[in-house]
Amino acid sequence: MFETTAFDLRNLDREHAEIGRRYVGLEKVILRGGGMLRILAAADSLVQMMLLHFTHEEQFLLKLAVSRRIQEIQHDANVAVTAKLMSIEAELELGSTDGVLHLLRLGKDWMREHMNLEDEEFKRGELARDPKIFLVRRAFGDHPVARAGVNG
Repeated sequence: MFETTAFDLRNLDREHAEIGRRYVGLEKVILRGGGMLRILAAADSLVQMMLLHFTHEEQFLLKLAVSRRIQEIQHDANVAVTAKLMSIEAELELGSTDGVLHLLRLGKDWMREHMNLEDEEFKRGELARDPKIFLVRRAFGDHPVARAGVNG
């Protein structure tokens, strides 16, 4: 069980970093005037990565021995963001610039809030009480995403 949880946590942290990279990549394509097709492709790539991440996060939460309240808060947040992402995905399929703008706003807000929410949960001890998570966090640091330069 420890190996599975450690593996899952490392993968979620890698996904956080990849979401940050794709977000920055989308910004770069826009700022460099990459054309609408490249912008839409970069935006779609970000949406798909975020959707995949929320699926993995839901699976990970089910394996943890954390309070039901924490699971519900995270689940509700994932459902809300997933609904927004699906709406954005539909806009992108229509070639809408509004979809790109909505994604940029959502991505920035999500990265800031999501990373801070996880950090606060850990500091309060909800996640820290799980010995598997404590050991993994200690081994890999609290914020691999911050080290990657995408968290603020």
